[in-house]
Amino acid sequence: SQIDLYFPPETLKAALILSLISVWVLVGLYSYLNRYTRRRYFTLWTTAWSFYALWLTLGIRFLPEGPGPMGVMLQQWCIGAAAVFLLWGSAQFLKQREPQRLYALFIGFLLVWGYVGAFHLKGALQVYLPTFSLLAGASFWTGWGYFRLRREHEYLGARLLSVGFVIWGVYLISFPLFQSDSYFVSSLYFLSGIVQMFVAVSMIVLVLEESRETQEILLRKVDNKETETAELNSALTVKTNALKARESRFRALALAAPIGIMETNDDGDAVFVNARWRDITGLDSKDDLAGDWTFKVHSAERPDIRAAWARSVGADEPFTRGFRFQKGDSWEWVLGQSTMLRDDAGKLDGRLVTLAVISELKLEQERRMSVEAQLRRAQKLET
Repeated sequence: SQIDLYFPPETLKAALILSLISVWVLVGLYSYLNRYTRRRYFTLWTTAWSFYALWLTLGIRFLPEGPGPMGVMLQQWCIGAAAVFLLWGSAQFLKQREPQRLYALFIGFLLVWGYVGAFHLKGALQVYLPTFSLLAGASFWTGWGYFRLRREHEYLGARLLSVGFVIWGVYLISFPLFQSDSYFVSSLYFLSGIVQMFVAVSMIVLVLEESRETQEILLRKVDNKETETAELNSALTVKTNALKARESRFRALALAAPIGIMETNDDGDAVFVNARWRDITGLDSKDDLAGDWTFKVHSAERPDIRAAWARSVGADEPFTRGFRFQKGDSWEWVLGQSTMLRDDAGKLDGRLVTLAVISELKLEQERRMSVEAQLRRAQKLET
């Protein structure tokens, strides 16, 4: 049996309502995408479909006798506005930045054309063909934009949208040619409803594909960040262990050093002392090693030495001085040095204070001089 593509005139209103429903589905979809993605071309396309929906609504309103001149002008304005906003949105989609005043002038021209066509032109083809051809051209251009997107990304939705807008453009060109046929025009409206639903479904497919690709990109970035973080943590662990090993070695050397060593913070409180420091000074308790430990340094003959030493420990300058230190009931000559410790930014971070008993230094110097004297005698005897 042969499939009959003609619908009786009684189905015209139903066909218009079906086409209007499909257009409002597109308006709702594009409105949601505009809110979800904040892309300007979705705003412009939503406006274009809204004007097209208004054109269909006017078509239902003017049934069955048809529109008068005023109705024709309103319908022309709706089609012209839909064409301009569809073109404008497609230009945004294709990243072509034309001046906005160009579209304003275009709308002004279409308003004048709508008036001229409604009140001064007699044939329906002359009235509708220019504006519908313009809307068809905008549809073809939108389809070209989705075809370009399909070449850049393997999106099935972009391919479907490209085909859908091309078919809708063919329908728009055909509509002025067959609208006078009361049987065939119903078929055109039913066809437009199907094509518009096809465009809506294709847009949903494209959005899902884009969301999936975005999610995959984010997951790859997360995996890369996790890998980088693991590598950084591993490197940090190695460096921390190396620093701890070096700190342990230096602490062991400081503990076994034959001179007294003390490290203070920037407030002057001791954070480390070795056994030799306690042995030389006799200061061992926490109170002894607090910030006022310098006042336990004595010099009977030169009080100014004690004051200078105390000032040097509290100042940002190195200091070396010999003085007598009171240890119980006895006195001992000591050579003290104070060196500033700074962090990587150059800020004062503490001090390193060393003490050496001068008598021990003299014995070491005498031993060294004795060895040098023996070497000189050996050289003389050899000569």
